[in-house]
Amino acid sequence: MPAFPAFFRFHTPDQAEWLLADGTVQHGTLTELAHHHAGARLLLIAPGERLALHRVPLPSRKRSTWARAVPYALEDQVADDIETLHFALGVAPDGDRLPVAVVAHDTLRGWLEACTQAGLTPAAVIPEPLLLPWQEGDWSVLLEDLRAVVRIGRWEGFAAERDVLELVLEQALAEA
Repeated sequence: MPAFPAFFRFHTPDQAEWLLADGTVQHGTLTELAHHHAGARLLLIAPGERLALHRVPLPSRKRSTWARAVPYALEDQVADDIETLHFALGVAPDGDRLPVAVVAHDTLRGWLEACTQAGLTPAAVIPEPLLLPWQEGDWSVLLEDLRAVVRIGRWEGFAAERDVLELVLEQALAEA
């Protein structure tokens, strides 16, 4: 029988929240999460503020070249040195574009080390905006106390503080 999925995200470096099978949210330490979800397929939710989602023109038809080409294709769109970033490529192209998630190596390493110390092994790290519902032509917005998560496309989205949400949405709408 396949392991059931358990979605979780960090609140602080040692505190997390996770979704229970009945739809309720549990809060606690990573160690508590490991204890309660032994055998589950753990899926770490990466906060939208800590990563960027892109769709780059397909670098070539040969998948073997994508990993080398994508960082240079995005070099002008990222603020950090590409050597300090992790580029997670989509499994398959979306038309003539390749979905790519970009996160700092140190950030990703920190998440995974915290998980390892608590006895957790995430099966995948999923960008938070991609967990929101999506339908062609629609945008989804999740409002939390101080922040908002927005999905604007099949492979596109972001998170922002609520007090700048209107400005960020206007910019995203202008770009769309």
